[in-house]
Amino acid sequence: MAVPRETRIFGAVLLEQRKVLAELAGEPLLESIIRDLPEDQRDEYEGLTLLSWCRHTTATEVVVRVGAALGKRPEAFQAEVVRAGVERLFGGIWKVLLRISSDEALIKRSAMLYSKACDRGRMSAESIAPGRVKLTLSEWPDIPDLAIIALAAGIDSVLRVVGRRAVITHRREHDVVVFDVHAEAAPS
Repeated sequence: MAVPRETRIFGAVLLEQRKVLAELAGEPLLESIIRDLPEDQRDEYEGLTLLSWCRHTTATEVVVRVGAALGKRPEAFQAEVVRAGVERLFGGIWKVLLRISSDEALIKRSAMLYSKACDRGRMSAESIAPGRVKLTLSEWPDIPDLAIIALAAGIDSVLRVVGRRAVITHRREHDVVVFDVHAEAAPS
């Protein structure tokens, strides 16, 4: 039986996260952590471009090592880095375009946005009620917990960028992960 190819994250997403890591840890510490990675991971991370892909395990390893060096729990630090990276990524023109989108349009775009950032799994969205959405991630049954935390933080950040406040919960159901999103307009 063939071993499935490892999940990869789009370079544009990770380059924004790298900027966040450099700001939080300082460039010298980040560079030191990258130098200490195994050679294949170091080469992959140092070779990131806007259009490249990087293994999920490599990206996670960098975040976890930087967080450990700063004395932060992996779960909290992963969410912090993803939130800041997504907010940077969706600034500017994306922010304007997404802000004028209806909730229904945002729901439909969630699956497309996921497919552009990650090359494994399939995100589907279902509107439950006004301000309530069920997002289901399938086709990635062995998704690590830190990846689930990163996805929840990313969803939250996209909603913040477009002026919505959200409460997001998630749970595993058999071979899928379900994100329940309750969103409302943020106070001005």
